Amino acid sequence: MTDLSNFDLSKMLYGKLAFSDVDKAILKASSELLHYVHDKAKVLDPMAEKPEWLLDNIAIADGVDFYDKSFTVSQKMLIIKNSDFLKSKKGTPIAVERALSNIFLDAEVLEWFDYDGQKGHFKVYVTVSNVVSPEIRNLALKVIEKYKRKSQILDELNFKTVNLTASQRLALAMQIAQIITLNNSEV
Repeated sequence: MTDLSNFDLSKMLYGKLAFSDVDKAILKASSELLHYVHDKAKVLDPMAEKPEWLLDNIAIADGVDFYDKSFTVSQKMLIIKNSDFLKSKKGTPIAVERALSNIFLDAEVLEWFDYDGQKGHFKVYVTVSNVVSPEIRNLALKVIEKYKRKSQILDELNFKTVNLTASQRLALAMQIAQIITLNNSEV
């Protein structure tokens, strides 16, 4: 594949075509324009890091579920990246797990046959830092309700805590507090 960032159109000329100064000038200008367009088009690369304002606009344009402007840039990128997958898998355990994992550290869904429960029931285990409050529980319940099949019944929502450093706990608590504040203001 051709590397457009270093591509030079004038190198394509040979023989009699390479003698014209006008042609060389046109090709040089065209090469510079190509480099400019290539640099600006990098923002379209789905794997490339994007500015925060663009992430917000992408989320609006794509109709991303459960997107919040208070999320960190990495959370926003993860939510946008997983959005199409979540929409295609809505109503499945993997959608619930992935949606919760976008916000919390990790999540696991156990279906009724995994724990000898009643048919159509499930349990959810969410991994968080040492900070578990009613607001965090309500946030998890909102996400579960959004992505579970409506006929499924949640038997239990359990939180597993992991030992984080004090600075990691503080950063996570601040992120979750911002999410809770914005979600409560929408109600």
